[in-house]
Amino acid sequence: MAGSAVPPFTWERLLTAWTVNPAALFAVAVLGAVYAWGIRRLRRGGLVWPKGRSWCFIAGLGSILLVTVSAIGIYADTLFWDRAVQNIMLM
Repeated sequence: MAGSAVPPFTWERLLTAWTVNPAALFAVAVLGAVYAWGIRRLRRGGLVWPKGRSWCFIAGLGSILLVTVSAIGIYADTLFWDRAVQNIMLM
């Protein structure tokens, strides 16, 4: 939504403002698929991958989606603090 006027940031907008970000969705899908392929390859080789690591990776993918398709991603081009939150979460 860069360059367009966005409504004021409110608690309601925080919960209801979601948008589709094709680049973020594609990146998360590719990362998830490659991770799943790697785990499958390890299991075929007889190795065990800890489930805790997989859950942490899934949580990381979820955080990428959270800061790119939620209100945080929508207001990142408008509000400085919002962009800062997005950058910290993505780092």
